[in-house]
Amino acid sequence: MMISNQHVITCSPSPTSASISSHTPQRDHCVSSGTCPNGWRRFGCKCYYFSTTLGSWPNSKQQCSNQRADLVIINSRQEMVRLSMEFLNQLGAHLKFWIGLSQTPSQSMWVWTDGTSLGTAFQAGGFEQTVKSWSMEQCTQYLRWVCEREADMPL
Repeated sequence: MMISNQHVITCSPSPTSASISSHTPQRDHCVSSGTCPNGWRRFGCKCYYFSTTLGSWPNSKQQCSNQRADLVIINSRQEMVRLSMEFLNQLGAHLKFWIGLSQTPSQSMWVWTDGTSLGTAFQAGGFEQTVKSWSMEQCTQYLRWVCEREADMPL
């Protein structure tokens, strides 16, 4: 999937018209002390990388993996709003970014790169409005991407 204003783009072999994080003491600790690599932006316990180059969805997924990250998995409305409003709009409203959501080969369901289904995560979080702002592109389309990884904790 892809993010734009429409920032979010999903990956579909042929386009057609969960897990919510819980708070733990360790998660609260990283909010104040976690760090991200140079060129990444931090939000809570996560670091985000917004590519400046283009790639297909599989290539974008590999680029994130090469950086010990995954294409972003949007777990909450707060995360989506932060990504869209604070990060992506600063980069340009016309840009589109791959995220870690794709259709299964049978096109019967949407799954995140961690194997969770879109329906499970989004029913739990009430994301109906968010999904309406997303769009689909063929996985071979060349777009920018957003990687996500945990913030590094100090030793």
